[in-house]
Amino acid sequence: METSHYFIIFPMYYKITTYFCSLIIPKNIKRHAIQIHKINRYKLTAAIVAVVNNRDVHIVIINYNSEASTISCLDSVLSNINDFSQITLIDNEATPDSIETLSRWIEQNIGTLSAVPKEVIEASSADAIIEQKSGSTGKLLYLPMSQNLGFTGASNVGINIALTYKSDYVFLLNNDTTVQAGLLSDLLETITREKVAAVSPALVSRQSTNERVNYPTEIDRCRGFRGRSIKKSQSDDIYYVDFLSGAALLLDTDVLNEVGLFREDFFLYTDDLDMSLRIKDAGYELCYDNSVTVEHDSSPRGSLSTYYGTRNRLILITEYLSGLCRISSLVWYLSTQLIHICYWISQKSHMKAFGAVEGVIDFMSGYRGKNPKYHE
Repeated sequence: METSHYFIIFPMYYKITTYFCSLIIPKNIKRHAIQIHKINRYKLTAAIVAVVNNRDVHIVIINYNSEASTISCLDSVLSNINDFSQITLIDNEATPDSIETLSRWIEQNIGTLSAVPKEVIEASSADAIIEQKSGSTGKLLYLPMSQNLGFTGASNVGINIALTYKSDYVFLLNNDTTVQAGLLSDLLETITREKVAAVSPALVSRQSTNERVNYPTEIDRCRGFRGRSIKKSQSDDIYYVDFLSGAALLLDTDVLNEVGLFREDFFLYTDDLDMSLRIKDAGYELCYDNSVTVEHDSSPRGSLSTYYGTRNRLILITEYLSGLCRISSLVWYLSTQLIHICYWISQKSHMKAFGAVEGVIDFMSGYRGKNPKYHE
Protein backbone atom coordinates (compact mmCIF):
# COMPACT_ATOMS: atom_id res chain seq x y z
CA MET A 1 0.00 0.00 0.00
CA GLU A 2 1.25 3.45 -0.80
CA THR A 3 2.34 5.51 2.21
CA SER A 4 -0.02 8.36 1.33
CA HIS A 5 -3.00 6.08 1.85
CA TYR A 6 -2.14 5.58 5.50
CA PHE A 7 -2.33 9.33 6.12
CA ILE A 8 -5.85 9.28 4.70
CA ILE A 9 -7.19 6.16 6.39
CA PHE A 10 -5.80 6.22 9.92
CA PRO A 11 -6.75 9.80 10.92
CA MET A 12 -10.23 9.01 9.69
CA TYR A 13 -10.22 5.74 11.62
CA TYR A 14 -9.20 7.65 14.78
CA LYS A 15 -12.17 10.01 14.40
CA ILE A 16 -14.53 7.11 13.77
CA THR A 17 -13.19 5.20 16.79
CA THR A 18 -13.59 8.28 18.98
CA TYR A 19 -17.18 8.62 17.85
CA PHE A 20 -18.02 5.04 18.68
CA CYS A 21 -16.26 5.21 22.04
CA SER A 22 -18.79 7.90 22.97
CA LEU A 23 -21.53 5.36 22.37
CA ILE A 24 -20.29 3.11 25.17
CA ILE A 25 -20.65 5.75 27.89
CA PRO A 26 -24.00 4.87 29.54
CA LYS A 27 -25.30 8.44 29.86
CA ASN A 28 -24.84 8.99 26.13
CA ILE A 29 -26.36 5.76 24.93
CA LYS A 30 -29.70 6.35 23.33
CA ARG A 31 -31.57 3.35 22.01
CA HIS A 32 -33.14 4.19 18.67
CA ALA A 33 -36.58 2.79 18.00
CA ILE A 34 -36.44 0.51 15.00
CA GLN A 35 -38.27 2.20 12.14
CA ILE A 36 -40.27 -0.51 10.43
CA HIS A 37 -42.44 0.04 7.41
CA LYS A 38 -45.72 -1.10 8.93
CA ILE A 39 -48.68 -2.49 7.05
CA ASN A 40 -51.13 0.38 7.25
CA ARG A 41 -53.83 -0.38 4.74
CA TYR A 42 -54.67 -4.05 4.56
CA LYS A 43 -54.74 -6.61 7.31
CA LEU A 44 -55.13 -10.29 6.76
CA THR A 45 -58.07 -12.20 8.21
CA ALA A 46 -57.61 -15.60 9.81
CA ALA A 47 -55.32 -17.91 7.84
CA ILE A 48 -57.00 -20.23 5.41
CA VAL A 49 -56.73 -23.86 6.47
CA ALA A 50 -55.93 -25.80 3.30
CA VAL A 51 -53.71 -28.52 1.91
CA VAL A 52 -50.24 -27.42 0.78
CA ASN A 53 -51.03 -27.49 -2.95
CA ASN A 54 -53.96 -25.12 -2.45
CA ARG A 55 -51.98 -22.46 -0.60
CA ASP A 56 -52.05 -19.08 -2.28
CA VAL A 57 -48.54 -17.89 -3.23
CA HIS A 58 -47.84 -14.43 -4.68
CA ILE A 59 -44.46 -14.09 -6.44
CA VAL A 60 -42.67 -10.70 -6.43
CA ILE A 61 -39.88 -9.95 -8.95
CA ILE A 62 -38.09 -6.60 -9.26
CA ASN A 63 -36.43 -5.25 -12.41
CA TYR A 64 -33.90 -2.44 -12.45
CA ASN A 65 -32.09 -1.81 -15.74
CA SER A 66 -31.71 -5.54 -16.42
CA GLU A 67 -34.54 -6.59 -18.72
CA ALA A 68 -32.69 -9.62 -20.18
CA SER A 69 -32.16 -11.13 -16.71
CA THR A 70 -35.76 -10.38 -15.72
CA ILE A 71 -37.14 -12.07 -18.82
CA SER A 72 -34.94 -15.13 -18.20
CA CYS A 73 -36.22 -15.30 -14.62
CA LEU A 74 -39.86 -14.92 -15.68
CA ASP A 75 -39.44 -17.58 -18.34
CA SER A 76 -38.03 -20.06 -15.81
CA VAL A 77 -40.90 -19.35 -13.38
CA LEU A 78 -43.60 -19.80 -16.02
CA SER A 79 -41.93 -22.95 -17.38
CA ASN A 80 -41.24 -24.68 -14.07
CA ILE A 81 -43.73 -23.43 -11.48
CA ASN A 82 -47.50 -23.72 -11.60
CA ASP A 83 -48.44 -23.63 -7.90
CA PHE A 84 -48.71 -19.85 -7.54
CA SER A 85 -51.61 -17.44 -7.84
CA GLN A 86 -49.98 -14.37 -9.34
CA ILE A 87 -46.72 -12.63 -10.20
CA THR A 88 -46.11 -8.95 -9.50
CA LEU A 89 -43.31 -7.52 -11.64
CA ILE A 90 -42.07 -4.16 -10.36
CA ASP A 91 -39.96 -2.12 -12.78
CA ASN A 92 -37.90 0.26 -10.62
CA GLU A 93 -37.29 3.68 -12.23
CA ALA A 94 -38.73 2.36 -15.47
CA THR A 95 -37.38 3.77 -18.72
CA PRO A 96 -39.23 3.92 -22.06
CA ASP A 97 -37.00 1.07 -23.26
CA SER A 98 -37.65 -1.15 -20.24
CA ILE A 99 -41.40 -0.52 -20.43
CA GLU A 100 -41.48 -1.34 -24.15
CA THR A 101 -39.28 -4.45 -23.81
CA LEU A 102 -41.06 -5.97 -20.82
CA SER A 103 -44.59 -5.10 -21.99
CA ARG A 104 -43.92 -6.63 -25.41
CA TRP A 105 -42.51 -9.83 -23.89
CA ILE A 106 -45.46 -10.16 -21.50
CA GLU A 107 -47.99 -9.72 -24.31
CA GLN A 108 -46.20 -12.25 -26.52
CA ASN A 109 -45.68 -14.89 -23.82
CA ILE A 110 -48.39 -14.46 -21.19
CA GLY A 111 -51.33 -12.45 -22.48
CA THR A 112 -52.75 -9.06 -23.36
CA LEU A 113 -52.16 -6.37 -20.77
CA SER A 114 -55.31 -4.64 -19.52
CA ALA A 115 -55.93 -1.99 -16.89
CA VAL A 116 -54.64 -2.79 -13.41
CA PRO A 117 -57.41 -3.17 -10.79
CA LYS A 118 -58.01 -0.06 -8.70
CA GLU A 119 -57.23 -1.84 -5.43
CA VAL A 120 -53.78 -2.74 -6.78
CA ILE A 121 -53.05 0.89 -7.59
CA GLU A 122 -54.15 1.88 -4.09
CA ALA A 123 -51.87 -0.73 -2.53
CA SER A 124 -48.89 0.46 -4.59
CA SER A 125 -46.79 3.56 -4.04
CA ALA A 126 -49.30 5.88 -5.69
CA ASP A 127 -46.76 8.67 -6.05
CA ALA A 128 -44.29 6.39 -7.85
CA ILE A 129 -46.31 4.14 -10.14
CA ILE A 130 -46.66 5.11 -13.82
CA GLU A 131 -50.32 4.15 -13.92
CA GLN A 132 -50.93 4.63 -17.64
CA LYS A 133 -48.10 2.21 -18.44
CA SER A 134 -49.02 -0.47 -15.91
CA GLY A 135 -50.96 -3.55 -16.91
CA SER A 136 -52.40 -6.88 -15.87
CA THR A 137 -52.88 -10.22 -17.61
CA GLY A 138 -54.74 -11.70 -14.66
CA LYS A 139 -51.73 -13.95 -13.96
CA LEU A 140 -49.16 -11.13 -13.92
CA LEU A 141 -49.18 -7.53 -12.77
CA TYR A 142 -46.68 -5.21 -14.44
CA LEU A 143 -46.00 -2.06 -12.42
CA PRO A 144 -43.48 0.44 -13.85
CA MET A 145 -42.24 2.94 -11.27
CA SER A 146 -41.10 6.49 -11.93
CA GLN A 147 -38.64 6.21 -9.02
CA ASN A 148 -36.05 3.72 -7.85
CA LEU A 149 -37.59 2.39 -4.64
CA GLY A 150 -34.68 0.05 -3.95
CA PHE A 151 -35.14 -3.57 -2.98
CA THR A 152 -36.94 -2.68 0.23
CA GLY A 153 -39.47 -0.21 -1.19
CA ALA A 154 -40.25 -2.30 -4.28
CA SER A 155 -40.59 -5.48 -2.20
CA ASN A 156 -43.01 -3.68 0.13
CA VAL A 157 -45.13 -2.65 -2.86
CA GLY A 158 -45.33 -6.28 -3.97
CA ILE A 159 -46.06 -7.55 -0.46
CA ASN A 160 -48.84 -4.99 0.05
CA ILE A 161 -50.43 -6.14 -3.21
CA ALA A 162 -50.19 -9.77 -2.06
CA LEU A 163 -51.96 -8.71 1.12
CA THR A 164 -54.80 -7.08 -0.82
CA TYR A 165 -55.42 -10.48 -2.44
CA LYS A 166 -55.13 -12.13 0.98
CA SER A 167 -52.36 -14.43 -0.23
CA ASP A 168 -51.11 -16.97 2.30
CA TYR A 169 -47.48 -16.55 1.24
CA VAL A 170 -45.31 -14.17 -0.72
CA PHE A 171 -42.25 -15.45 -2.59
CA LEU A 172 -39.53 -12.83 -3.20
CA LEU A 173 -37.34 -13.80 -6.14
CA ASN A 174 -34.35 -11.84 -7.48
CA ASN A 175 -34.48 -11.20 -11.19
CA ASP A 176 -30.97 -12.66 -11.60
CA THR A 177 -32.19 -16.13 -10.60
CA THR A 178 -33.68 -19.08 -12.47
CA VAL A 179 -35.78 -21.78 -10.84
CA GLN A 180 -36.39 -25.49 -11.31
CA ALA A 181 -39.58 -27.56 -11.32
CA GLY A 182 -41.00 -28.43 -7.93
CA LEU A 183 -39.35 -25.53 -6.12
CA LEU A 184 -42.44 -23.97 -4.57
CA SER A 185 -44.12 -27.22 -3.59
CA ASP A 186 -40.98 -28.24 -1.65
CA LEU A 187 -40.68 -24.85 0.05
CA LEU A 188 -44.39 -24.89 0.93
CA GLU A 189 -44.02 -28.27 2.57
CA THR A 190 -41.19 -26.90 4.70
CA ILE A 191 -42.93 -23.69 5.73
CA THR A 192 -45.92 -25.62 7.11
CA ARG A 193 -43.71 -26.94 9.94
CA GLU A 194 -44.59 -25.66 13.39
CA LYS A 195 -43.65 -22.01 14.01
CA VAL A 196 -41.79 -21.70 10.67
CA ALA A 197 -42.34 -18.22 9.21
CA ALA A 198 -39.91 -18.20 6.27
CA VAL A 199 -37.90 -20.62 4.17
CA SER A 200 -35.16 -20.20 1.57
CA PRO A 201 -33.63 -22.69 -0.88
CA ALA A 202 -29.93 -23.22 -1.48
CA LEU A 203 -28.56 -20.69 -3.98
CA VAL A 204 -26.20 -22.10 -6.61
CA SER A 205 -23.76 -19.89 -8.51
CA ARG A 206 -24.50 -19.45 -12.20
CA GLN A 207 -20.80 -18.83 -12.82
CA SER A 208 -19.53 -21.98 -11.02
CA THR A 209 -21.47 -25.22 -11.38
CA ASN A 210 -22.88 -26.50 -8.06
CA GLU A 211 -21.02 -23.89 -5.99
CA ARG A 212 -23.22 -22.68 -3.14
CA VAL A 213 -23.79 -18.93 -2.79
CA ASN A 214 -25.54 -19.20 0.58
CA TYR A 215 -25.26 -21.66 3.46
CA PRO A 216 -27.31 -22.57 6.54
CA THR A 217 -26.23 -19.80 8.89
CA GLU A 218 -26.16 -18.96 12.58
CA ILE A 219 -25.53 -15.39 13.72
CA ASP A 220 -23.06 -14.12 16.34
CA ARG A 221 -24.64 -10.90 17.55
CA CYS A 222 -21.59 -9.81 19.55
CA ARG A 223 -19.42 -9.88 16.44
CA GLY A 224 -21.37 -7.48 14.26
CA PHE A 225 -24.00 -10.12 13.41
CA ARG A 226 -21.29 -12.20 11.83
CA GLY A 227 -22.67 -15.24 10.06
CA ARG A 228 -21.22 -18.71 10.60
CA SER A 229 -22.03 -21.72 8.46
CA ILE A 230 -23.76 -24.51 10.36
CA LYS A 231 -21.56 -27.56 9.88
CA LYS A 232 -23.62 -30.17 11.66
CA SER A 233 -26.18 -31.71 9.33
CA GLN A 234 -29.82 -31.63 10.35
CA SER A 235 -32.55 -34.09 9.45
CA ASP A 236 -34.12 -34.14 5.97
CA ASP A 237 -31.69 -31.50 4.70
CA ILE A 238 -33.78 -28.85 6.49
CA TYR A 239 -31.77 -26.51 8.72
CA TYR A 240 -33.19 -24.23 11.41
CA VAL A 241 -31.14 -21.06 11.00
CA ASP A 242 -30.75 -17.44 12.16
CA PHE A 243 -30.57 -15.81 8.73
CA LEU A 244 -32.13 -16.24 5.28
CA SER A 245 -31.15 -14.52 2.03
CA GLY A 246 -33.76 -12.29 0.37
CA ALA A 247 -32.72 -13.49 -3.10
CA ALA A 248 -35.26 -16.35 -2.96
CA LEU A 249 -37.41 -16.13 0.13
CA LEU A 250 -40.85 -17.57 0.91
CA LEU A 251 -42.59 -15.62 3.70
CA ASP A 252 -45.79 -16.26 5.66
CA THR A 253 -47.93 -13.14 5.24
CA ASP A 254 -49.56 -13.60 8.66
CA VAL A 255 -46.12 -13.22 10.23
CA LEU A 256 -45.33 -10.19 8.05
CA ASN A 257 -48.53 -8.66 9.31
CA GLU A 258 -47.16 -9.09 12.82
CA VAL A 259 -43.49 -8.11 12.45
CA GLY A 260 -43.80 -5.52 9.65
CA LEU A 261 -42.34 -5.22 6.17
CA PHE A 262 -38.83 -4.32 5.01
CA ARG A 263 -37.12 -1.21 6.32
CA GLU A 264 -37.20 1.34 3.53
CA ASP A 265 -34.48 3.44 5.17
CA PHE A 266 -32.09 0.58 4.35
CA PHE A 267 -32.91 0.77 0.61
CA LEU A 268 -30.54 -2.08 -0.31
CA TYR A 269 -28.52 -4.80 1.46
CA THR A 270 -28.76 -6.10 5.04
CA ASP A 271 -32.55 -5.72 4.85
CA ASP A 272 -32.90 -9.52 4.82
CA LEU A 273 -30.76 -9.75 7.97
CA ASP A 274 -33.01 -7.21 9.70
CA MET A 275 -36.11 -9.15 8.62
CA SER A 276 -34.56 -12.42 9.85
CA LEU A 277 -33.75 -10.87 13.23
CA ARG A 278 -37.27 -9.52 13.68
CA ILE A 279 -38.86 -12.85 12.78
CA LYS A 280 -36.62 -14.72 15.21
CA ASP A 281 -37.16 -12.15 17.98
CA ALA A 282 -40.93 -12.59 17.53
CA GLY A 283 -40.54 -16.29 18.38
CA TYR A 284 -40.76 -17.84 14.90
CA GLU A 285 -38.39 -20.14 13.05
CA LEU A 286 -36.43 -19.73 9.82
CA CYS A 287 -35.62 -22.74 7.62
CA TYR A 288 -32.93 -23.30 5.00
CA ASP A 289 -34.01 -26.08 2.62
CA ASN A 290 -30.86 -27.67 1.25
CA SER A 291 -32.84 -30.16 -0.82
CA VAL A 292 -33.91 -27.56 -3.40
CA THR A 293 -31.76 -25.09 -5.35
CA VAL A 294 -32.13 -21.83 -7.25
CA GLU A 295 -29.51 -20.69 -9.75
CA HIS A 296 -28.21 -17.23 -8.86
CA ASP A 297 -25.84 -14.73 -10.48
CA SER A 298 -22.85 -14.45 -8.12
CA SER A 299 -20.96 -11.71 -9.97
CA PRO A 300 -18.51 -9.72 -7.79
CA ARG A 301 -20.00 -6.75 -5.96
CA GLY A 302 -18.59 -3.24 -5.93
CA SER A 303 -18.89 0.03 -4.06
CA LEU A 304 -22.71 -0.13 -4.00
CA SER A 305 -22.73 -3.19 -1.74
CA THR A 306 -19.88 -2.01 0.49
CA TYR A 307 -21.59 1.35 1.05
CA TYR A 308 -25.07 0.05 1.93
CA GLY A 309 -23.75 -3.06 3.66
CA THR A 310 -21.47 -1.06 5.96
CA ARG A 311 -23.96 1.68 6.78
CA ASN A 312 -26.88 -0.67 7.40
CA ARG A 313 -24.86 -3.14 9.46
CA LEU A 314 -23.85 -0.33 11.82
CA ILE A 315 -27.50 0.69 12.12
CA LEU A 316 -28.40 -2.85 13.17
CA ILE A 317 -25.57 -3.03 15.73
CA THR A 318 -26.55 0.22 17.47
CA GLU A 319 -30.30 -0.48 17.41
CA TYR A 320 -30.43 -4.16 18.32
CA LEU A 321 -27.55 -4.45 20.80
CA SER A 322 -26.64 -2.87 24.12
CA GLY A 323 -23.99 -3.02 26.82
CA LEU A 324 -20.87 -5.13 26.35
CA CYS A 325 -22.36 -6.91 23.35
CA ARG A 326 -22.74 -3.61 21.52
CA ILE A 327 -19.19 -2.57 22.45
CA SER A 328 -17.61 -5.84 21.29
CA SER A 329 -19.70 -5.82 18.13
CA LEU A 330 -18.66 -2.28 17.18
CA VAL A 331 -14.98 -2.94 17.90
CA TRP A 332 -14.98 -6.20 15.96
CA TYR A 333 -16.91 -4.86 12.97
CA LEU A 334 -14.96 -1.60 12.61
CA SER A 335 -11.65 -3.44 12.94
CA THR A 336 -12.54 -5.96 10.24
CA GLN A 337 -13.81 -3.20 7.96
CA LEU A 338 -10.52 -1.32 8.38
CA ILE A 339 -8.65 -4.44 7.32
CA HIS A 340 -10.93 -4.78 4.30
CA ILE A 341 -10.44 -1.13 3.36
CA CYS A 342 -6.66 -1.47 3.50
CA TYR A 343 -6.82 -4.64 1.43
CA TRP A 344 -9.07 -3.06 -1.24
CA ILE A 345 -6.71 -0.09 -1.52
CA SER A 346 -3.73 -2.40 -1.90
CA GLN A 347 -5.62 -4.19 -4.71
CA LYS A 348 -6.46 -0.87 -6.41
CA SER A 349 -10.16 -1.35 -5.61
CA HIS A 350 -10.42 2.24 -4.44
CA MET A 351 -14.16 2.58 -5.09
CA LYS A 352 -14.98 -0.38 -2.83
CA ALA A 353 -12.81 1.12 -0.10
CA PHE A 354 -14.43 4.52 -0.55
CA GLY A 355 -17.89 2.92 -0.36
CA ALA A 356 -17.11 1.38 3.02
CA VAL A 357 -15.65 4.62 4.40
CA GLU A 358 -18.61 6.65 3.18
CA GLY A 359 -20.97 4.07 4.68
CA VAL A 360 -19.44 4.71 8.11
CA ILE A 361 -19.54 8.48 7.65
CA ASP A 362 -23.20 8.45 6.53
CA PHE A 363 -24.14 6.22 9.46
CA MET A 364 -22.52 8.70 11.86
CA SER A 365 -24.28 11.65 10.21
CA GLY A 366 -27.68 9.94 10.28
CA TYR A 367 -28.03 9.73 6.49
CA ARG A 368 -30.54 7.01 5.53
CA GLY A 369 -32.35 5.71 2.48
CA LYS A 370 -31.08 6.02 -1.10
CA ASN A 371 -27.72 7.67 -1.74
CA PRO A 372 -28.03 9.06 -5.30
CA LYS A 373 -24.25 8.97 -5.78
CA TYR A 374 -24.40 5.19 -6.17
CA HIS A 375 -27.28 5.13 -8.65
CA GLU A 376 -26.25 7.67 -11.30
